[in-house]
Amino acid sequence: MYETITAEEFRDRLDAGESSTVVDTRAAESFESWRLADSIQYFYKPFHEFDLADFETETGLGPGDAIVTMCAKGKASDDLAAELAEAGYENVAVVEDGMRAWSAVYDHTHIEYDDFAVVQLQRRAKGCLGYVVASEGEAAVVDATRHTDEFREAADELDAEIVAVFDTHVHADHISGGRELAGELGVPYYLGAGATDRSVDYDYRPLAPNEVVQVGGVDVKALATPGHTSEMVSIWSATRPC
Repeated sequence: MYETITAEEFRDRLDAGESSTVVDTRAAESFESWRLADSIQYFYKPFHEFDLADFETETGLGPGDAIVTMCAKGKASDDLAAELAEAGYENVAVVEDGMRAWSAVYDHTHIEYDDFAVVQLQRRAKGCLGYVVASEGEAAVVDATRHTDEFREAADELDAEIVAVFDTHVHADHISGGRELAGELGVPYYLGAGATDRSVDYDYRPLAPNEVVQVGGVDVKALATPGHTSEMVSIWSATRPC
């Protein structure tokens, strides 16, 4: 038999230092563009005839190794895990829903100040960082990813209602969920005023340099920090960085 684990359970095993080898069944191009560190690529599809000798030669793995299989959506990796279990491998797990699920794993880090609180949301698979800043029952979201429910949950953790959504720049390296979240909640969506130079064709509220937006009992200030993009702003509190 083999074990099916969630992406969050896989995350917890990594954090606990459990040793295993990730075998990724996706094609080489997909594997090279995005993969887990130290994983091994072994191309496999459910309709392929499984060749144990070929698997062991190509991966260098054997029945005594701990293996976690991974693919795009959990189908090919589930089939490979079943083949390995049938071949006598006793320590095999498959990540349910594959890299799609791994892409949606977040860690929440809380920071408490006297007058406000911050949750940093760390997207484990992509390295993206987003924030929820809360004060007196109100919250602002900064750089939401497309998994907007994570930011709603973070605001709920702080017992705060989201009243503003900020993107620090016009994102091109990942899909922003800022506009979607603001639209769902009916709250303002902010970008730096320089976004007019980026051919932005959707509605937003432009933030002038040093403009302040009040969120609960804290003033949130937009500082122009061009560099990564020309219109980029950094979001600060009136008294300390957010």
